[in-house]
Amino acid sequence: MNIRRILLPLLATLFLFLTTLGAIGWCRSSQQQHNQQLVQSIQYFKHTTAKLHRSNKFGHSLAYKQSLGFFNDISDVDWMRLRKRHQETPNCGPLQCAPEPAHKWFQNNFEPTFTCLHERRIGGLGDGPKWVCDPHRIDPSNCLVYSIGSNNKFEFELSVLNEISSTCEIHTFDPTLSKDVLTKEGLPSNKPRNGNVHFHPWGLADHDYVHVQADTGKKMVYKTMGSIVSALGHQKRRIDLMKVDCEGCEYSTVDGWFGVGVNIGQILVELHGGTNLRPKITSFDWGLFRGSSNAKENTQKVDERGVAKTFLETLQKNGYVTFHKEPNTIAGGSCIEYALVKMSKEFFDKDPFHEKKEEEMEEEVSHVLRRKEDVHFH
Repeated sequence: MNIRRILLPLLATLFLFLTTLGAIGWCRSSQQQHNQQLVQSIQYFKHTTAKLHRSNKFGHSLAYKQSLGFFNDISDVDWMRLRKRHQETPNCGPLQCAPEPAHKWFQNNFEPTFTCLHERRIGGLGDGPKWVCDPHRIDPSNCLVYSIGSNNKFEFELSVLNEISSTCEIHTFDPTLSKDVLTKEGLPSNKPRNGNVHFHPWGLADHDYVHVQADTGKKMVYKTMGSIVSALGHQKRRIDLMKVDCEGCEYSTVDGWFGVGVNIGQILVELHGGTNLRPKITSFDWGLFRGSSNAKENTQKVDERGVAKTFLETLQKNGYVTFHKEPNTIAGGSCIEYALVKMSKEFFDKDPFHEKKEEEMEEEVSHVLRRKEDVHFH
């Protein structure tokens, strides 16, 4: 009995000791195996990533080429997704762009088909400022801005100087300013004193002419976009931003925006109606423009059906994609802001090779990312 009492505890202790040794050995073996798998996974991920970089599949060449040098840090995979989104997004909604009151038509058609990750509203809040695509990409040493339509408001111009570059060369155009807002030198009273902001009492038109007001005798000079660019010596320069708010002149002048010597990077424009019949008016009367209850009866109608559609299609045909759309609710939605950025012809081409390349790239990238997730999981 005494021997049994002594041996049993000893055997139990020995058993626990041997079991512990075995567990430690198994843990060490398991840990070593896990570490080896981890090292192999990391090596595989690094090797495959390096391979993708060498083959330019994670490069930025497509974005750089197809944006005419504007985007230089968007991977080819992401760029192809943006390109595919634009190509697959229809212009017209369920009614196929049929004529409607402007506040309905703009809601139902022509949505943005592109995204600028760092877009900013330049000019503050309220009516007048514009959305700009990634302003940090604009070269501050060669920045050129056109602002068509002023009404003696310069918040946009000031914001360009403060938020993009104080050295930007800005040209503002408006032939309609009355004498009570002009200085003795004939300049708008609110024009910034910065010497880089230049004012021209010219209007934008589809041909060059001078209009003489019957009641005041004031001469109002109108020029085409090509004539303006030529007069200012900008034929060989890129207009980084062209802000247009000219109360309807956008429709009659758009064809001249793409003439010889004219090169515009971004178009920031407010559209006014252009989607339906509207009362004919000789002065800017928002009540009549919206067709509200105070519109005069039997007023002659102006047929604007399809004008907005043709305008937006013209911008697309000339290489522009919409990255922002904003209704002007002050005008009851009858006016709407569009912001567009220029792309090369290749951006719009439906190339089967590129589509196949995109599928291959996404599959390989997804495989790499799955391996990376496995590494983190274990």
